[in-house]
Amino acid sequence: AEAATALRTPLAYVRGRRGNEIYLAVSDIGGSLFFPRRDHLYLQFRGGRLTGWKGDWNLDATWR
Repeated sequence: AEAATALRTPLAYVRGRRGNEIYLAVSDIGGSLFFPRRDHLYLQFRGGRLTGWKGDWNLDATWR
């Protein structure tokens, strides 16, 4: 809940056992009319604490 509040976006469960999960935060940061962007941030939790993250910054799939 704290991570979702800090990122100002809801988190979606990806996988993992309780306390050791991976969540996805998707942010629509805009971009431009011709190159819309949606940034994906994967958050890894272990023991209920954030232990790592990985960003995936790509153009919207409609523009590939």
